[in-house]
Amino acid sequence: MLASDSSGSHGLNPTCVIWDELWNQRSYDLWEALTHSPARENPFHFIVTYAGIQAHSGNLLWDLYSRGLRGDDPNMYLFWRSGEDANPASWITPDYLARQRRRLPEHSYRRLHLNEWITDEATRVFRISQECWQGAFEDCITGTDYPGNAYCVGIDLAKVRDFTAVAIIRRDVKPYRLVEFCKLPHIDYTRQVEILAAMLKRFGNPKALVDANAAGTVVIELMREHGLNVREFKFTSESKARIVTDLAVGFEQRKLLLPSVGRTPDENRAVHDLEEELFNFEPTVLRSGSVRYEAGLGHHDDLVMALSLAYSGAAHVPREPIIEVIELRPFAPDDDDLDDSRFKWHRIN
Repeated sequence: MLASDSSGSHGLNPTCVIWDELWNQRSYDLWEALTHSPARENPFHFIVTYAGIQAHSGNLLWDLYSRGLRGDDPNMYLFWRSGEDANPASWITPDYLARQRRRLPEHSYRRLHLNEWITDEATRVFRISQECWQGAFEDCITGTDYPGNAYCVGIDLAKVRDFTAVAIIRRDVKPYRLVEFCKLPHIDYTRQVEILAAMLKRFGNPKALVDANAAGTVVIELMREHGLNVREFKFTSESKARIVTDLAVGFEQRKLLLPSVGRTPDENRAVHDLEEELFNFEPTVLRSGSVRYEAGLGHHDDLVMALSLAYSGAAHVPREPIIEVIELRPFAPDDDDLDDSRFKWHRIN
């Protein structure tokens, strides 16, 4: 087993090279390092892989795939299945595929389970239909004792050059609605907390999921001193990928509506900023094969991360336990007149 870095692979002179998941080789470097020597009598490469995410000339897997389809290399054998019959394994059932389709963004499902190539446009993290841009900014609902229970908030705190962003989702309706969001100006954290406190208390002081990285822990304590109901969220590559993927799936399943226009110039500017951030938020495949999500060059992702945090809070609200008291009477095993109606059966999932 070799590292994806080609620097230590030159001169190995192998007889057989087995490639697993060649799609994540973004260059020819390792392929060239493992080129067979003419001293080997019958050397060969054996490749097992999904389709890739760069369907253009110059990408290693695409070039090999294209050569195999053309059939102009007598030393190359290509077996490629795609579409509904791409999974011949007996353990890949229709029920499993249906669950995966609900769980994954559509372009990821088509690549991983239908073995279909996806273009650069399809690799965008968020593919949002026009139907999702039919929401509106809203004020806090009235006529309820606990309005805060209807909302979930995400707050992405500013680092050095970016902005603090906040997003508020109404979760007592289906689809959910993004009803308030904005970026705060570059001011000290004390003043930012005062602005956030005033905003959240307008919505009944709902639970807020807050970025706890960098200065986050100190700012969160300051928020609690102002009476805010906040919970820390630690950003790691895994946790960030999880909430971003959940949001992408939410858009594809039409579970969240976004405002298409604001009521004020500031709200219109926020809509424009959010649309730009969503469009320019990109995945990057690392050498390890894992995916890093981040803003494209020259863009920000403050609103995207605040929205991802808010959606995570809305979509993963813990269920309240259901408590039921069941009266049990003595059971006689030899009672021929046992009446099953005395028993209440419960299925526990």
